[in-house]
Amino acid sequence: MDVKSTAEQLFFTTVRIEAKCNSSQLSVGTGFIFSYMNQEVVYPFLVTNKHVVKDKTEGTLYFIAADGDEPRLGSGHYVDSPDFESGWFGHPEETIDVAITPFEPIHKHIRERGHSIFFKTVGIEITP
Repeated sequence: MDVKSTAEQLFFTTVRIEAKCNSSQLSVGTGFIFSYMNQEVVYPFLVTNKHVVKDKTEGTLYFIAADGDEPRLGSGHYVDSPDFESGWFGHPEETIDVAITPFEPIHKHIRERGHSIFFKTVGIEITP
C-alpha cells in the first residue's frame, strides 16, 4: 500500500489505547502521533484525551506493523506499560481534555524488541 495522500497518512497516525485502573474496568480510546519542530529538530508526541489515561495504572498501546517502508495491514505490535499514568502530561486546566507523552521512548522500546512499526505523524503544517 502506497501511502501518499493526506487522508491516507492520517489513517496511520492513529494509535489504539487500552487502559485499566487497578486491573479493573477497561478503558479504550485512541491517540494520534503529533510532530513538533523546534530549531530544526522534530519531536514526536502521542496525544490523547486526558480522561483516557487519567488515574489509569496500566495500559497498552497498539501499532500497525511495518514491512519495510509500507504498512503490514492485519499485523501489529503492542507496548504494555505497568506504570501507565506517570508518562502522561495532562493539560493543567481541568476542562481541557488533552494529554501527551513523548513518543520516541515508546518507539525505541519497540525497536529494541526487534519490531518495526508503520506510522505517520500529524505536523503543524497540516494543522488548521
